Amino acid sequence: MNQNMYEKGIFFSGLSNIPKALRNEKALFSLLVTGLVAMILAFLGRNLGGFAGIMLSLLILLTVLPFGASVAGLLLMDQAREQTPRPLRKAISDGIPVYLRILGIALLGLVPVAIFILFLGILLLICKIPHVGPVLYAVLFPVLLISSGLLCFGFMAGLSMASPAIWAGATFRETLEILRQIANHRGLELLVNLLLLTVLISLAQFLLAGLAVVGSPPVVLTSTTILGIDPLAFLNSAVASHMVVLKVDSHVVAAAFGLMTVLVLVLAVTAAMAMMGLSLIYLRITKDLSSLETMRTAAPHKGTDQKEPIPQPPPWSIETGDNHPAAGIEDILASPPAETPPAATMADNAKTAPICPRCKVAAQPGDRFCGECGGNLHG
Repeated sequence: MNQNMYEKGIFFSGLSNIPKALRNEKALFSLLVTGLVAMILAFLGRNLGGFAGIMLSLLILLTVLPFGASVAGLLLMDQAREQTPRPLRKAISDGIPVYLRILGIALLGLVPVAIFILFLGILLLICKIPHVGPVLYAVLFPVLLISSGLLCFGFMAGLSMASPAIWAGATFRETLEILRQIANHRGLELLVNLLLLTVLISLAQFLLAGLAVVGSPPVVLTSTTILGIDPLAFLNSAVASHMVVLKVDSHVVAAAFGLMTVLVLVLAVTAAMAMMGLSLIYLRITKDLSSLETMRTAAPHKGTDQKEPIPQPPPWSIETGDNHPAAGIEDILASPPAETPPAATMADNAKTAPICPRCKVAAQPGDRFCGECGGNLHG
């Protein structure tokens, strides 16, 4: 039997497979385009300043980057489940509702953070009382510090699992139930896997950034000799994003754009690897997590006269049970239908099934002994 990608490898959840994200050209393309658009908008926002600059920054934070990540997440989830990847156009159209669900989960997760900040403000006002306030603050400070850290970490961990759940096809309500089940039964496993993924992604970023740093001296020295650029201008190009509006050498502006492009490329590659890792962690953690009864009670009630529609596989999916878009969360979101024998077979079995003379329980055809009491059916 073939094992899925998230069941292979020497690391937890098959995290040794995260470099396979680099083979997903569509996901890398979407992340790279998103990063370049965000970079251009960041330059414009920095130069405009004021209210216009703030609105452009919010546009990047709330729209451009999350939407590009949603499209790439769908493509990477298909790859993690070893499905035939959907077309890029289909991924873009599917990315709109996925982006809205992730945004809704993020806004909902910010509610306890806002409540905590309000509660923190009230406590700090109490700590302003003379003489008693400093003593109370000395006691509250470590408690508040640890509580704030746990709250922020919980928010990030929840969002890290909510995103792949939505990429796998879960609705908003189903995602909340999945997060609850993971927190109750897989919290420690999730913590270990996220820490391991953080180490791997940090190492990848270090290697890629080191590659650019090692290759910079020949390029910089040759550029200063041939193009006559001041060596300090390269340093300014790395930190002065407002130089577009200044009267500087056009080569310095080009160098700044090239440097930002390299940065976007490094971030796109590592982001693809990180999202692949989150998908693998999610698929592994939820593989044997059984909460069918909880999901049935959480689902909206349907009348008995209504027939459940049969889901059709999408055109990009291989028509097998393992490759259905919801296959990664089938243990949580769906229960396999029970097979009902035909009426004729049931009638034939009722006629040929022997009756135990001791306990009067019908046995299976061909049985010699009763499965209930062990008595001889033919004695």
